[in-house]
Amino acid sequence: MIRAAKPLVIAVFSLLWLIVSIMRVPDGTGKNADIGIDTSWVLALPETLHQDSVSGRDFHFTYGPMAQVLAYAGASLHSPWSAIDSLPFIMLAFYVASIVVFASILLLLDSVGWKKCIFLYAALASLNLFSEPTAFRPLALMLCAVLFHRAVRKGFRSVPKIVAWSAAAGFACFAAQLLTFELGPYGVMTAVVVAGILSIRSGFGTRARFCLGIVVSIYIVANLNLSLLFSLTSRNYHFFDYQRYALETIRGFTFSQSLPWSLAAGPTLGLTIVGLFAIAAAIHLKEEGMFLPLLVCSIIELKSVTVRSDLGHITQSVSPLVFLFLLAGVVFISRWRVSKVTTVLWAASFLVLWFSWPWAGVYFVSEIRKAATDKSPLEKLAIAHTLSTKPEEVLPAGLAGAKPAGASPPPMLAFPYQNYIPIAMQRRIVAPVLMSYNASTEPLQEFYVASLERESDLEVIYGEDALASTAIDEVQAITRVPLIFDYLYGHFRLRTNTPFGKGFYLLYRDTPSPRDFDTVEIKSTVTQAENGAMEIRPPSPTRCNLLRLKIAMDYPVTRHLGRPTPVELLFFNDGAPFLKTVLTAMESGAAFSTYISLIPADRFHELFGTESIPPTPWDSLQIVPRVSDWLGASPSKIDIQKIECLVKQPGV
Repeated sequence: MIRAAKPLVIAVFSLLWLIVSIMRVPDGTGKNADIGIDTSWVLALPETLHQDSVSGRDFHFTYGPMAQVLAYAGASLHSPWSAIDSLPFIMLAFYVASIVVFASILLLLDSVGWKKCIFLYAALASLNLFSEPTAFRPLALMLCAVLFHRAVRKGFRSVPKIVAWSAAAGFACFAAQLLTFELGPYGVMTAVVVAGILSIRSGFGTRARFCLGIVVSIYIVANLNLSLLFSLTSRNYHFFDYQRYALETIRGFTFSQSLPWSLAAGPTLGLTIVGLFAIAAAIHLKEEGMFLPLLVCSIIELKSVTVRSDLGHITQSVSPLVFLFLLAGVVFISRWRVSKVTTVLWAASFLVLWFSWPWAGVYFVSEIRKAATDKSPLEKLAIAHTLSTKPEEVLPAGLAGAKPAGASPPPMLAFPYQNYIPIAMQRRIVAPVLMSYNASTEPLQEFYVASLERESDLEVIYGEDALASTAIDEVQAITRVPLIFDYLYGHFRLRTNTPFGKGFYLLYRDTPSPRDFDTVEIKSTVTQAENGAMEIRPPSPTRCNLLRLKIAMDYPVTRHLGRPTPVELLFFNDGAPFLKTVLTAMESGAAFSTYISLIPADRFHELFGTESIPPTPWDSLQIVPRVSDWLGASPSKIDIQKIECLVKQPGV
């Protein structure tokens, strides 16, 4: 009976978690104005798989084929198939993945009994820990750590079982990689560090290294087999493309997606206190073997928060360390008769955590009450099951009635990232990098362009910055992906000058003759402005549509501990600023060329038309590192190698 108590407790709380998750999923996709960046990629994951396009093989993105399968499983619950109407079920599938992985972690921790499970679930509910739809990411890494703990734990001498648990840890690392690539290396790194620490112990090194060898072997063989499978099923895939471009995505994310720390000083101090307590408690409780691998993976996961430090990334990256703190608490409370001091200290630290954690509150209880007294979870699922949205409700105004010229509708590229549009128009999605802002390195942009080149009949829905598209972190789309802009400008033309909705335009492939700009190199002088910025002045006021910069930015080695800070560009004319934008590096020290648009946002689409665009005058450009925090590493050197003024030729 006692043995069955733990699974029963986990099942009950998992059911409650599922009910809360159902109440939290959105009722639908929403109207056009409500559809943001995240919704676009969430809807695109199942639709691309439905169109036989696999993440890592046919396109590249932060989330891999396992996340794609999860989203597809959720979308399949809607009848009939409609990715645009499946958002509630896709989000629910993500929540269910987190529920199942967390339940598996507790089941694998033998020293956590049913009473401790109740405490942990109650603490999670009070903090809303792992409540984000993508909380399966840190949980998957924690599962890798727990499986490796099962393989190397003391008192476990059955060789077949040691091999089985080690193999399970290796497969878990590979599966985590298929969710989002960095989790695989993080999981293997956890095993390496844990094995290294355990090897120091007398008589334990051989076993630790044996288990590690199995984990690494399984992980490598699985990656080789995946590349072989992708090679056999796609003629455009080259061996190790998946791994190569995933690493490029990570490298590009580091340079192009950095954000300063957004959590206030008080809560940050509180989380620091709790984190230090958790680390000290894990070291103090070293005889409890489960703490070492969880501590290692928690510290490794903290690296994610040093790059993009907005509130969501902070809480998700810190969540494994918070769980470690809660796990230490159940051990201290169970031993309170032995040492009341540690229990009191932990309780005081939990109080600090409660007031510091952004999501702490009674939301869990409120959702349960809502499920019991308002719309039931089953009723909500029944409505979502047959949800039907008209295309004109989600598409930019007028686009639903825009018919393609040919007999059959061509595939569509949504640039820079509105993938919900081709989904709602029932077109095949062309998105070589699912969200173009992720294509922030030259190899990824070259892959993107090569993929577009294979599409002989392609239509583009282009969303202008600041009107149809949010400029991610104030970086213009053409600045972030200059090679892709080069290709679009050279091969596509404006179908109509009339916008769809607010700032959307259709482009069609048209390459009868090459298109270029009137280009003049600007021989400028570089001085230091009064505010310390680098100031660039042309010999005389200059009029341009675009600027093409060839620039190199060197960053100190400390960028590896934090994040490279982008630079701000401020343009002046007659002493008055008229444009502020941001420039990110592609890599440290390497020169790259990119574009800055000086065209008013509501006229940018005219670049793809045949008429000339009045050039914008400017007489000064200031470049200064963006204000950041202690994690930000400003460029140690900015080298402007070339500045060109580009003006669109009339009639081109």
